[in-house]
Amino acid sequence: AFSSLEDKHPGCKLVIVGDGIGMAPLKMLVGRVCNKERVIFTGNMQHPERILPMFNIFALSSDTEQMPLSVIEAMAAGLPVVSTDVGDIAALVSTNNKPLIEGLDAKILAKNIAGLLADPAKAKLLGKENQTKAITKYGLQKMVETYDAVFTECSD
Repeated sequence: AFSSLEDKHPGCKLVIVGDGIGMAPLKMLVGRVCNKERVIFTGNMQHPERILPMFNIFALSSDTEQMPLSVIEAMAAGLPVVSTDVGDIAALVSTNNKPLIEGLDAKILAKNIAGLLADPAKAKLLGKENQTKAITKYGLQKMVETYDAVFTECSD
């Protein structure tokens, strides 16, 4: 997806956070299809949520997920989310962000990322909406209230 965007968006960089068994093939692929100077591999990070505020868009290209914490962290950081339509991702994001959770292939992912790169105001708005939803639905206060309700119900 990034290789189809990078020439049209010269300031754009891809940051790949994490590590794993697929990293060596991914680095080989980047070397073949992307400008390596525009791709950053962070490797394993203790607190990846700390770098999220530096991003403009959070993209996830997974083939399978359930309820990825990385998406909720990105939302809490005020980012719009572009993702393949797997697991609960569409249910996690704000209503206006849902159309950017679509399909399973790189062309659709690239199209949705390009749309946000072309409209930074929309990206910021979606990020704010996601941040509000992350705090109200998945924040500490909501978690405490939910556990309290469960414990109260169990004790009755």
